Formats: sequence, structure tokens, C-alpha cells
Amino acid sequence: MLATRPPGILHCDPTELLLKLTAYGVKSVTEFDFIDAPDPMAMARGISTIDLLGAFQPMGNGSADLLSNLGEKMASMATTPEMAVCLERAQQKGCVGLMMALAAMLEEGKDCFLKPKMPKDKAIFAHAHRPFQDPKSEHWRLVNVFLHFKKNAEANEDRSRGVNWCRQHRMVFPKLKAALRYFDQLRTGCMKFNWGVNDDQLLSPGLQDRENVLKALVKGNFMQIAIRKIEFSRDAYISVHDNLPVILVYPSQENIRECGAWIMYSNIYCQRKIYKVSCCTVVDPRWLVSEAGEYFVPDNFRPVFVKEAVNALRL
Repeated sequence: MLATRPPGILHCDPTELLLKLTAYGVKSVTEFDFIDAPDPMAMARGISTIDLLGAFQPMGNGSADLLSNLGEKMASMATTPEMAVCLERAQQKGCVGLMMALAAMLEEGKDCFLKPKMPKDKAIFAHAHRPFQDPKSEHWRLVNVFLHFKKNAEANEDRSRGVNWCRQHRMVFPKLKAALRYFDQLRTGCMKFNWGVNDDQLLSPGLQDRENVLKALVKGNFMQIAIRKIEFSRDAYISVHDNLPVILVYPSQENIRECGAWIMYSNIYCQRKIYKVSCCTVVDPRWLVSEAGEYFVPDNFRPVFVKEAVNALRL
């Protein structure tokens, strides 16, 4: 048994740390003198990730170790590099406030749904959660929860109102309160970019707003896309970036009623040598080309059926 717990840096994703070090002027983050260095494979993956996200200047400028304008924005935001790219794209599409809401829920509020302790209560909880459902997107489901909580039960003025709303809809009040604080922090932090949040849009987003948010999400999460093979079951997919077989797990199995050939996921973990994904959205294949066309080219993928599927996107 180890005398002390291993440092967190040894098992965390170093992508955000590597981006910050580059922003601080470290010329070669792979040679930085860590007290406890992250796993070399994790570091290589992290550098590849921020490079694919567009954080580095083009190598043709002789400055591949310098951050681009987008990279500098990514490093200055209080969120992950992937979400920073999503926020930048959402600003261009006029829906940055909704993306901030989603970022807040993914960071603080994704576990806000209470689960029934008794099987007989399952229908009651399902009925309480039903107003926020989206048959094709758990991400938009989180946005729906946040907007309803903010609109009808915002806790800043009357805490009991927020608690009662959460009790009615079987939600965890502290999780949503934390998401609201995170949203306010993001909104304040992005004021330096002169990004305006449309409060009317937060009150009543339309179908086009939903599509714009999910498109912007693809912009930063294009490496978290999976495709289903025809001979696989309804819940079985292949993660195209890592070439890993993955399956949808609860609650995605129940929430994503209309599964498509392509999905985007936010959570992936390994359990008993099986990779599982949750918090998923069915993706329109055209979004992959419009938002991440430089990545979705056949030569970037190994499996033949993925190459063929990606090639079909571009026809």
C-alpha cells in the first residue's frame, strides 16, 4: 500500500495545463521541469489536442510553439480548451449566452438529476424530468434545465424559491446553484472580449438557436464523435478519433430515443475493459464538414468503414 496518494497530475488530463504553460512563455512544454511529470503519452495527446483546436500559430511562420489569437483566448478563459473553442464559435453564431449555460452545466450541473431510490418511484421522477427532454440531445436537455432554473427559480433573491423548484422537478439544488455561479463567472470573464449575451435569447431560445449551439459544440468537440456500424446494436458505436468500440449507457440509452449514425459525447470511461459514453447528442453529418472540415478527411482515419463514411460526408 502506498504511503501517500499519487499526485493528481499523474492521472489527470494535462491539456489545459500545457496550454497555460505555453501562454506563460514556456518554449517546450514537453521539456518543462515538472516535480511530477504527467505521463508522456498523455502529454503528447494534450499537445495534439490543442494543436488540432487551432491554438498554435502555423508552422510556416517558424513559430509553432507560439499561440495563435484563438490560442491566447483559450488560455485566458476559465474553462477547458475545447469549451473555449465552442464559446468562440458560439459568439460568431450569436448564441454565446446559451453556450455559457451549457458550459456551466457540463462543469457543475450535469449530475443535477435526482435518481429514484425505489423502482416504484421511477415513473414519478421521469414525469418530473420530462419537460426538459430532447429526443436527440442530452446537451440541449442540460441547457433547458439551466434556463428554466434561471428563469423560474433563480436563487439569488429568494433561496427557498429555488429549493422548491428543484424539489418539484426532482433536481439537486446545490448543483444548479453552482452552475449558476459558474455561468456568472464565465459571463464576467468574457466581458474583456466584448462578447454580449442576449438575455432575451436566454428566456426563449428557438430551434435555430438550438442548432447553432450544437454546431458550435461540434467545433470544439470534433474529437469526441462516434459512428455506428450497421451490424452493431442500437447502442454500440466506434469512437472515430481513438478507434475504440463504445456503447451508450444510462441515461443516454433512455434519453437519446432517436439515435443517428453519428453522435457526439462528453463523457467516456472504461469499466471492465468496456468503453462507455454518456451525455450524447445525435449529430447531423453536415455539421462535421461545416465545423470541422479540416479534421474530417478520409486520410485521418484508419478503419475502412470510417474512411468511407467520412468520404461520403464530403460528396
